[in-house]
Amino acid sequence: MEIRTVSYLKDNPEVEKIFSDLESYKSFCRNAWLDGDSKSYVFDEKDLYDNTSHTWQMYNRQKNIVKRKIKKFKNRKRN
Repeated sequence: MEIRTVSYLKDNPEVEKIFSDLESYKSFCRNAWLDGDSKSYVFDEKDLYDNTSHTWQMYNRQKNIVKRKIKKFKNRKRN
């Protein structure tokens, strides 16, 4: 009889994504003021993926700004 030792997160990438997003969101709430934002945000797990939450909207806005900066930097390197 063979015993399989496979991680639950490896078998379920959706769950891994949720935990990864939760950690990233928590980090944003904890460090927003230190990173130069004029406000600090209260971390609440129920706001994850809730587009009506102001904190989640600010997290997504900040994440998209970082993506655009990286994309702009890569385009600048090509030229």
